[in-house]
Amino acid sequence: MPEELVDKSHKVTGAEGSAESENSNKNIIPFEIEALIAEDYDLSKREQEILHLLLAGHTMSVIADKLFISKNTVKSHYYHMYRKLGVNSKQEVIDIRDKYVLEKRNE
Repeated sequence: MPEELVDKSHKVTGAEGSAESENSNKNIIPFEIEALIAEDYDLSKREQEILHLLLAGHTMSVIADKLFISKNTVKSHYYHMYRKLGVNSKQEVIDIRDKYVLEKRNE
């Protein structure tokens, strides 16, 4: 979310953090969006954890360290997750997340 910030309560607010901006974003919670993606694409719990860390901007090495797994194991999870999502890059994963955010805002 390059132009948005997540506050401590995990509510998405606009870059300026105004109440008007917060209301227009309908308090979208990142974990809620990730859970919807995981359900729609049948991601495993581990793939969902990796999705969360990937969308938070962490590198593959950092993800491996945080989850106490090898970098090769992270690569394997990336491969399976990308296959399920039908994507080939991190940017395409971000694009899917952004599509879900827009759909949630329009509900």
